[in-house]
Amino acid sequence: WNACGTPLFAGDLRAECEAGEATIQKVFMQTMDKFPDVTFASIQSKTDGSQIWFYQGIAKSWGMMDDAALTEKEFYELTNSIYEEFQEASKSFAVYYVDGWQHCFTPNSKVYSASTMGADGGAAEGKPSLLQWVTSLLDQAGVESECNGPVVDDSTSANGVDFCASELIAEEAPPALLSQGAVDFAHCSLSDSKCSLKDLGGKPTLVYPGGKTGCATWGDYAFAVYPGDSDKLAIYFEGGGACWESNGALGQVPVDQCNKDLEAAIRESNAGSGILDTSDAR
Repeated sequence: WNACGTPLFAGDLRAECEAGEATIQKVFMQTMDKFPDVTFASIQSKTDGSQIWFYQGIAKSWGMMDDAALTEKEFYELTNSIYEEFQEASKSFAVYYVDGWQHCFTPNSKVYSASTMGADGGAAEGKPSLLQWVTSLLDQAGVESECNGPVVDDSTSANGVDFCASELIAEEAPPALLSQGAVDFAHCSLSDSKCSLKDLGGKPTLVYPGGKTGCATWGDYAFAVYPGDSDKLAIYFEGGGACWESNGALGQVPVDQCNKDLEAAIRESNAGSGILDTSDAR
């Protein structure tokens, strides 16, 4: 397109352009280098359906059939690698990852509803909504990269796209108190205490058995205790989903209908409602 001679390509990048080796990522990084005091940011769905569709379509048009079979996880890993380059090039770069396939947020109402958990929102514990993040960005208040999921160093061990790359997202220590909507859960570990009703002090508590227990895909396992009458006991088994992988005629097919971590399970369990709402006299 005769773009190599334009101001978009300067210095070494112009030579790369003329040799057919320049990429839009390099143009972006050259711009970040030119304006080190400016914050650059991206809003990205982990499995943007339109971006994947275009990638596959262009690959087919060039006869690159292996690339045309790009999976959602491979797409997510590619975007991670690009943003890792950006973050290395500029400490002021940040990306806001949204779970799901939504393509574009700012030109529609999704900018008001989205969080890291999806285009239609959800309470992402300790994380800003997309609107809050963008507002901080415009106010020059400083933003960090945001993502929903466990932070991992090696994505090959992760389940689908339900993870965050450690190169982009700083891993945070678990909070002393896990707030989930109407219920604030305290924490108690059986390795440190008997976690008796007396120890719990009447507070809804997540009890961690420790040992060999763990969540199916990541993190420590815990069960919730809602203290009440000491002479009554109700054991409530939350209705759940299922996750497995099959190796059949279609190859390895993941069936992904379960929560990936403890906080996700609590968010979707309606904690503190129904029979677990101790303030409801009914």
